[in-house]
Amino acid sequence: MILFKPKKQQRQLLDAAEAYNLWDILKSKYFAAERTLLARNFAHDPDFNVILNSYLDNLNKDIKILEKELEIYCIKGPDKNRTDIRTSVTTEVINDKYIAHDIHI
Repeated sequence: MILFKPKKQQRQLLDAAEAYNLWDILKSKYFAAERTLLARNFAHDPDFNVILNSYLDNLNKDIKILEKELEIYCIKGPDKNRTDIRTSVTTEVINDKYIAHDIHI
């Protein structure tokens, strides 16, 4: 049984379902990153901000990997969301418990 294929035997083509799955996962990662940026504006606890930033860093790493995969197969990816979100709403409207629950889901 071969666990790893040599580079020259790897597939060079994707079918439509695989292309859509890559595209959809990237779109979901963009959405999660945007929600995390928004949540970071409302977080009160400094330790929770560290967790949100760490989660955002992991999302950005995943996004870069998926973008490279789409580039390899010449697939146009979904539109990126805004890079930074600022709000003038009172930050007491949403508490950390709600943000954590939303991020967890």
